[in-house]
Amino acid sequence: MLSKYIDYLGGFPVIIKEVGSTRGLGTIKIESWQNLISTADFLIESQCKFIIRQFINSDFGARIVVLGNRIISSSKFYFHTDDFRNAVFLSQTRFEDFSMSDEAISTCIQAVQCLNYELGGVDLLFDSKGNMYILEVNHPIGIASFGINALPIVTQMVQHLCKKSINKYAGKCSNSH
Repeated sequence: MLSKYIDYLGGFPVIIKEVGSTRGLGTIKIESWQNLISTADFLIESQCKFIIRQFINSDFGARIVVLGNRIISSSKFYFHTDDFRNAVFLSQTRFEDFSMSDEAISTCIQAVQCLNYELGGVDLLFDSKGNMYILEVNHPIGIASFGINALPIVTQMVQHLCKKSINKYAGKCSNSH
């Protein structure tokens, strides 16, 4: 059964990711059947919950923050030499502003809305051909990882919630007299 799943993913290498891990911790690149069996045995014995996914050879990644029906932050990041993951130590990650196509923006918004979230951090990978892959949608979004750039995000979150609250209760307040 496991061999059929590996075939479905396109063969080795594959990624094993501990469920709930963050910043690349618990994310392991498996390059052979022997690596897979020994690593899976260890994780099962340790009672870790993990998922196996296709390895995507990517040029760069991005974190897109969706709030309601819009993108409020989009950052592109590059990988360190000899590491396929985003930096475990965020201070070592090089981020830059990132613009996306209308289709990519729509896809990110839909990914967050499919989970019935108002706020989500969509992690993306892009390969050398420009193909986009959604890795996951994070909620909470790990606001601390944005450092000094978190203030505009937090401000927009508060404004969004205030506006939503006012719209929801505006009619009820005026009818209570």
